Amino acid sequence: MKTILVLTDFSSSAKNAGEYACALAKQFKSKVILFHAFAVPVPSTDMPITAISVKDLEKDNLKILHKEATAIRKKSSIKVEASTSAGFAVEEAMQLEKKVKPDLIIAGMKGKNNVARILVGSVVTDVIRRAKTPVLVIPEKAKFKIPKKILLACDYKMPIEKNTLSALKIVAGKFNSEIYVVNITAETEESASVEKAIKGANLEQQLRDLNFVYYFPHRDDLLEGIDSFIKKYKTDMIAMIPHKHNLFERLFGRSNTKRMIYHTHIPLLFVSRNHEVSMRVPAPNTKVPLARRCIANPGSVGQPRDRDPRAAYAIFDTEADTWDFVRIPYDVAAVQSRMISAGLPERHINRLAGGW
Repeated sequence: MKTILVLTDFSSSAKNAGEYACALAKQFKSKVILFHAFAVPVPSTDMPITAISVKDLEKDNLKILHKEATAIRKKSSIKVEASTSAGFAVEEAMQLEKKVKPDLIIAGMKGKNNVARILVGSVVTDVIRRAKTPVLVIPEKAKFKIPKKILLACDYKMPIEKNTLSALKIVAGKFNSEIYVVNITAETEESASVEKAIKGANLEQQLRDLNFVYYFPHRDDLLEGIDSFIKKYKTDMIAMIPHKHNLFERLFGRSNTKRMIYHTHIPLLFVSRNHEVSMRVPAPNTKVPLARRCIANPGSVGQPRDRDPRAAYAIFDTEADTWDFVRIPYDVAAVQSRMISAGLPERHINRLAGGW
């Protein structure tokens, strides 16, 4: 872990998150970047006033950031940089993420009243939803301690893609943490089994070389179940995989991501999903395991579009979640002859021979 990006709004919760970040950075010998996005005030009066320039605002914010960075350096002797920019907090944070490519983003959370929850919560949850980097949320009263016990909230029905748990593995590996893989099911649901969890979530390979154990408690409310588990096993950190919600769920549903942020008193690690989109052309007559989210194109008989004139089709195995891609030759010349007789356009006739 080389770089930790800390988002700050100069609040007490943000300062606490900064202190936590520096204690963690000291363990990994990481660099810390303190970042603050500021809004440019827009006059709401017709009276002539002296506008504050963006450069002056940037200078003032950098001054505050450098003061905090200096205080951190004195305490922890780590490398600390400061960065600020004008704009919306989430947009600017995402731009900086692209630029510096941090290994971890840390943000503080405070929600004493509804207004604070709406304003701060929307920024942090939007960062969690959009960031490609894992996000560690630090509650205001949480202080750094070695995470000896980490709860991984998991749904075995939703496969975990490769590299999703990389940040968790780094932290757990560094501190020799014990990982509790917890799948909470409703009282009316059939209890999951280790075999189902291994197959469904694809965890065995991802957590190999780490100390982990499965738990399948019953509880109708997910948060109550996690809270009960935390109290019983005295866990030091929670890891979650944020899943995208559709528009209806965002407007009317209950996001467990947001509920967990306000509910917990221990750090929350939101491991990033694999946001990358890749394309793969399988070799003919091969069986391919399918990812949880994918678009599979079997090609076609006449115009498979890959410059292979053979007919293309696929067999989808719904039990094994595999895609068997098949190519077979057919009499292209005979089909072209019939197309000529039917008076079809010449360009379509010629395309059959080129598989395009």
